[in-house]
Amino acid sequence: MEMQRLEARVIGIAESVRAGRKVEDDRVELKSVWPTDIYKTARQIAGHCNASRGEPILWIIGLDEGNNEVVASDDAELANWWPQIKRWFDGEAPELTALSVPLGVGQQVMALRFDTMRAPYVVSTEKGGRVEREVPWRVGNSTRTAHRHELLASLVAEATVPEFELVSGRIVLEVQEVDDRVSPPQEREHKMRMEAVAFVSAVDDVFLPQHRQSWRLSLPGIEDIPLWVQVKGSYRIGRYTRSGLPEHEQIGNIEVHDHSGMAIHSSGEITIRFNQMHIDEATARVLRNAPALTLTVTLPIDRSARSIAFTAEFFHIAGSEQGLTDDRVGPRILAEFEARPNG
Repeated sequence: MEMQRLEARVIGIAESVRAGRKVEDDRVELKSVWPTDIYKTARQIAGHCNASRGEPILWIIGLDEGNNEVVASDDAELANWWPQIKRWFDGEAPELTALSVPLGVGQQVMALRFDTMRAPYVVSTEKGGRVEREVPWRVGNSTRTAHRHELLASLVAEATVPEFELVSGRIVLEVQEVDDRVSPPQEREHKMRMEAVAFVSAVDDVFLPQHRQSWRLSLPGIEDIPLWVQVKGSYRIGRYTRSGLPEHEQIGNIEVHDHSGMAIHSSGEITIRFNQMHIDEATARVLRNAPALTLTVTLPIDRSARSIAFTAEFFHIAGSEQGLTDDRVGPRILAEFEARPNG
């Protein structure tokens, strides 16, 4: 399942690149070809790992974000490339998991997942001299030597970021048909709704403030659509109290606090819903003809610089559009989209 999740994540990133969307994840690095400057690359990997605060990082070889395309990647390069990179590390190097991911006929990329749990990582300096080693640190797209407060941040454990896995999901685009025979004519109303189930894998207790969350739906040709979602956690009805009222017994996995946020105590499922009203007709037309929709979610963790970030693709269901009814009045489905977990 771990490798399936990695492959699904890479496929999602590749689809975003092809669609011209910026990959805004500071734990992902895209390279169109294998880097040939071995020392510089070792330093970049070390700095990226050190700045990730214990979270794994992902390098993908074969994706050209500037030109929005997949570039052929030869996985045979890895056998020579990685041993040369490791030689620059003083002591421990990050543990590497490599996976070749096919993206179509004759197209594949190489995913390099680096485990960073042994940070901080030290590399030897290129020219030696009085300064023989350094601890690199990534800031934006550049790499420099770490400051003291950054080293402390990498050593002091923060809460482990939970992982979200989409289990199922469906988005429905509807139109409220009106009787065009009446006068004055009524306006048609478009709306969109979604219901999805996600599994949350968690180790530590974290709280996700609602006012910092971002839920957006995107596709080429229109601006991102912000979503206002409702989330339900797992609970059960327990025994009856002496007064005869049912007692709600919290399982202890995930608590949803209305208008406040979500408290995650351990792994469990959540249900996600939204009911988006008043979509203009031009936007509805683009949505109706879209082959796929992308749900992008960012959930910052309270008292931490980290965030949960995940994307999910919803693909158009062929033949989902409903025809006009005889009375021409009432809701009608224009298109349905279904999530395909794990690619």
